[in-house]
Amino acid sequence: MGLGAIHCLVVFFMCGRTACTLAPEDVVKACCYQRTKGKRRRPLWKDAPGGQQYKTSYNMAPGSFSPVLVSSKHFKDVASQSEVDHVIMPMKWGLVPRWHKDSPSKVSFKTSNCRGESMLDKATFKIPLQQGHRCVAIMDGFYEWKTTSSGKQPYFFQFTPRDLQMENKSVHRKDENLQFKSENTAELTSSLSHKDVKRLDQTKTEVKMEPLTEYNKGRKISQNSHGENDSKDIFNIKISTMKQECNSSSSNSSSSSSSCDNSPHFKNENKSGGPTQEADSIAEEENTESWSGHKLLTCAAVYDVWQPPHASAPLYSYSIITVAASSDMSWCHHRMPAVLTTDQEICDWLDFSTIPLTQASSLIQPKSECLTSHPVSKNVNNSHYQSQDCLKPVDLSEEKQKLSGSGQMMMNWLKRGQASSTTGTAPGKKAKI
Repeated sequence: MGLGAIHCLVVFFMCGRTACTLAPEDVVKACCYQRTKGKRRRPLWKDAPGGQQYKTSYNMAPGSFSPVLVSSKHFKDVASQSEVDHVIMPMKWGLVPRWHKDSPSKVSFKTSNCRGESMLDKATFKIPLQQGHRCVAIMDGFYEWKTTSSGKQPYFFQFTPRDLQMENKSVHRKDENLQFKSENTAELTSSLSHKDVKRLDQTKTEVKMEPLTEYNKGRKISQNSHGENDSKDIFNIKISTMKQECNSSSSNSSSSSSSCDNSPHFKNENKSGGPTQEADSIAEEENTESWSGHKLLTCAAVYDVWQPPHASAPLYSYSIITVAASSDMSWCHHRMPAVLTTDQEICDWLDFSTIPLTQASSLIQPKSECLTSHPVSKNVNNSHYQSQDCLKPVDLSEEKQKLSGSGQMMMNWLKRGQASSTTGTAPGKKAKI
């Protein structure tokens, strides 16, 4: 089978190509995590026992060694460190079953992916999962090919950038904000006396209610120059102002004072468990963000350990679990990786000692509104192509996709190599006639 045919098999297979461009120290920083109501922790990088090295790649194919998150409880030399829950280790992409008797490169079936629907039916994946060998594949993103009239067009999928996520959430909650504003205004006025309501109407410019959401309840959210949220108390200030107005007139009208004191808004003011508690917790989580770069894509996976027959170092290898495609990518392919979108989901999938497999399996499902994509150069069809052009968006309206200088040199070198393979000569040398 020729080289071109091998590439064809990889291209047509779901999630058959990824990109991971961060150095090990940056991968560790990007994978800092936080458990519920806990401080942020940093995983520990652990080299593969066989000495295999992770090499950054713009175009990573199965068989490569890429970083994988796994529970530290699987490693005796790390489990004793109380501050370390997660370990990052380079593993071979393409699971080698523990019962395999031949060379790891001669597994007779494809194991770069594992179908989530049947992962507990096939022994290749069922046995490792039952022994707690759950892991998380880490990458910048993955490539997928869409069939078009002019052939297969590759697209690059990654987590939606944080700024776009905030913008999308703002649009989705617009109607909810308006409804919440109306409901809270009605609740507030119903707790006041007739005179208080009249005075409220006269000073509405001072006590105007702000649109509130479940995330900024009791807070006013404004955007700073970095697109992050600045939280300032506004809800309690408005209510406090109204209470002071009512108290100032208590000598003239005892009913006004009584109605204000009985208001549920005043009773919850500045007390623990009040409307600002949730916002304070969320603001604290956002302020502890330790990585300013792009968010790495995290996909549920399963790994196994293959022991060579001659007592050499064991081989760690993994498969990415896939599910039916959500609306994020069903337009491109009918399958997608089982994406884990939050720190808690990652922790639950890895924590085999606390979260049973039946419960963890509920995380294996399609996820919507978490991925973004763009078309890329068809040069990624060749897994040996390793230029930065792999990740750059291309204009599909252009008849021919242009390459940078380094990209063109790479393609010329690859073409010479393919031509020489048919003549039996080395690249750069002319065949003898």
